[in-house]
Amino acid sequence: MAKQFLGTHDHILAWRPPTAAGKYTNYNYCDLFTPKRLDSYEYIRVEERQEFMPRPYSWSGMPQQYLDLTCASPASPIPIKAQVSLFLHSIITRIVLGKKYFSESEDKGAIVALE
Repeated sequence: MAKQFLGTHDHILAWRPPTAAGKYTNYNYCDLFTPKRLDSYEYIRVEERQEFMPRPYSWSGMPQQYLDLTCASPASPIPIKAQVSLFLHSIITRIVLGKKYFSESEDKGAIVALE
């Protein structure tokens, strides 16, 4: 009996009917993050990573608005959670919105974070 359920008729029993929740939350069952589409955004990930990597050297002197903790001395802990969150947020907003949300420079094309 188990052989029939798990082997012979597995494809029939594993099928689930489409639901309204899947239709509306998954954009009508479209594959939004196909490997081809993710590869097309590689240049964004590379640019953001190149901008992020020099930051560990300057985190202790970074303005308070970007940090959760105050870095009083070079021996104090680095708030890595806030920095990684900022890094991932930058990548996601560039992919979704097409522009940077947080910018340390005053570029005309960048959306500057509100204080």
